[in-house]
Amino acid sequence: MLLTGGAALAAKNPLNNIAADSYDQKAGGLAVEPCQEGGKNLCAIHAGDYVVYQGYDFDSGVAGFQARIASPQSGIIEIRLDRPTGAL
Repeated sequence: MLLTGGAALAAKNPLNNIAADSYDQKAGGLAVEPCQEGGKNLCAIHAGDYVVYQGYDFDSGVAGFQARIASPQSGIIEIRLDRPTGAL
């Protein structure tokens, strides 16, 4: 349960699909563009850029992460808890 302005909000379920463009915050120059298969994707991502998805309950037994990725270059995705420098 999350508190926002004194009101309790239900946590979002991380087992549901999370749209890439539904982030709450971003850092760096990354952008959003239409995806050829429908929906939107993140693009122009560089080292140090990140997005934040708030309000997900990872105490509910989440044991993995899947992402659909396309890039002409290699890179690393880090999933961190609570903050950009949080636990991996």
